[in-house]
Amino acid sequence: MRNALQEIRRIHITIPVDLVGVVVLVALFDGLTFRLSTVFPLARAVVGIVIALFVPGYLLLAIIFPRQSTESDQDDPVLSGRTQFGLRRLAQGGAPSWTERFLLSFGLSLALLPVLALVVAPISGSLSQSAVVTGLNAVVLFGVVTAFVRRNLVPRDERLHLSFGAWIASVREAFEGARVTDRVLTVLFVLSVVSAVATMGFVVLSPDNGEAYTSFAVLSENGDGELLASGYPEEIRQGTDAELAVRVENHEGSETDYTAVAVLQRIDVSDDSVTVTESEQVFRERSTVPTGETWTATHTVEPTLVGENLRLRYYLYQGEPPQNVNADTAYRTVSLWTSVSPSE
Repeated sequence: MRNALQEIRRIHITIPVDLVGVVVLVALFDGLTFRLSTVFPLARAVVGIVIALFVPGYLLLAIIFPRQSTESDQDDPVLSGRTQFGLRRLAQGGAPSWTERFLLSFGLSLALLPVLALVVAPISGSLSQSAVVTGLNAVVLFGVVTAFVRRNLVPRDERLHLSFGAWIASVREAFEGARVTDRVLTVLFVLSVVSAVATMGFVVLSPDNGEAYTSFAVLSENGDGELLASGYPEEIRQGTDAELAVRVENHEGSETDYTAVAVLQRIDVSDDSVTVTESEQVFRERSTVPTGETWTATHTVEPTLVGENLRLRYYLYQGEPPQNVNADTAYRTVSLWTSVSPSE
C-alpha cells in the first residue's frame, strides 16, 4: 500500500489541451442545441457534424495510444511501415503521428456511430434529439476521463500533448517522405472524409428534409401504468374524475409552441348535420416542445355536463388558440365518446 501511495505521489498531473478542447466543443454544441437551436441552426449543425464524425474516434485513439509519437517510431525500418499507413508500426507498439490521429479519427468515428446508436436506443427508449445528445455527452465524458487517466499514468516526457508545430511537421513529413502511391491514397482518404461531411451537412441543413408534421394522440392508463391509445372511460360519474393524457410529438423541424384544449360537448345530429348544443371546457395546457421531442400531459377530466353519448373532443393549436375553439381552426383534433351519469 505504501509503495502504491508513493507511486501516486510521483505522478505529475497535466491538463491535456486537446481533451479540454473536446469538452469545450461538446459544451458549445449542448448550448446551441438546448438554448440557441432556433437562433444559430447553422452553427449547431456544423458543430454537431464535427463532433459526430471526429470526437468518438479521437477519444478512442487517445485512450489506446496515450503516448506521443517519437522520432524512433518514424525512423525504425520495422516500426515506420509507411506503405501501410503506419499500421505495422501501431501493431508493433508504436504511437500514431498527429496526421494519422486526425485521419483515423474520422474513420473510427464513422464505425462507432452505429454502435453508439445501438447503445443509446435501448437505454433511452428512443433516438430523439435529447436522447442522442445525452448519450453523446455520456460517451464524451467517459472518453475524456479515461484518456486523462491513461495519459497521466504515462511518464511525463512521453505523454501525448498537442503541439501545432509538431502537427504541421507531421503533415509535411507525411507528404514529403511518402511515395506517390501513399500520397494519392492519403489525398483520396481526405477527399472521402470531406465528401462525407458535406453530404451529412447537406442532409441536416436542407430545408426540404422530409415532411413536417405533428403527431397528436389521447391516451389512457392501463392496469400496468402504461399509456395506451385504448381503454378510454365509457362512463364517468358526475363529481368524479377520469385520468387521461395527451401526447404531442414535434416533427416540424423547429421548436414549436403547442396548446391542447379539451371540450366536452352535447351533440345533436339531425338531417346529416351535427350541432353542438352545449359544451364545457375540461382541460387546457400549453407547452414549448423542441423539434424531435415529445410532450405528454397527464390530466383529469371532471365533467359537470350530464348525458349519454357526449363527445370529448381534443383540439391542438400551434401557439395561442382563439376564444372559440373548433375543428376548423385547430391544427389537430381527436374525439372520444363517453357518458356522464348524475351523482347519487
